[in-house]
Amino acid sequence: MSEFSIPPQKTYSKEYQHVEEDDIAQIQEIFKAFDSSNRSRVPIDQLPQILRLLNKNISEKDASELQYEIDKKHRGYFTFNDLIQLLSDFQFKEDTEMDLLNALQELDQGADGFIPKETFTHFLTTMGEVFNQDELNEFMKYALDENNTDDLIDIRRLSKIMLPKIQARKELLQENLTNNIDSGKLKK
Repeated sequence: MSEFSIPPQKTYSKEYQHVEEDDIAQIQEIFKAFDSSNRSRVPIDQLPQILRLLNKNISEKDASELQYEIDKKHRGYFTFNDLIQLLSDFQFKEDTEMDLLNALQELDQGADGFIPKETFTHFLTTMGEVFNQDELNEFMKYALDENNTDDLIDIRRLSKIMLPKIQARKELLQENLTNNIDSGKLKK
């Protein structure tokens, strides 16, 4: 009997969608921040950072594939319109509290729901988008409970702190849906 592993799921899929006008202003602002040459184009290697700022959490492999998608002519850059087209062509998977919990559990060597401060500090200063000392200090204020004397980070508490907008987004969506039903905008 051979063992197999389930390949990791992509964080995006080809699925056409409309980019909302409200989002376009935010996307444009972020794009301009990366357009250091003021030539209305951004180097292709900046795409992952832009997507992460837009809350599109992608893996390194996904980043390479998306860089190819946005720059098939190998120009080395992309324009604002290219970015909007990419965001229109692909549906990105949103992080959920469970996704974050699963990721944090990878650092939970004792499988007890806690990560030692030292392990978490090492992770934040060496992996992914590296935190500088000021960012690390600020983040640790939130990560460690003020009454915590063991220097252990509760991963459930941390996931709630890091993704508070998930619950707020669900509540807003439910409120909008309820308002639309009450006002007769949605038909049964």
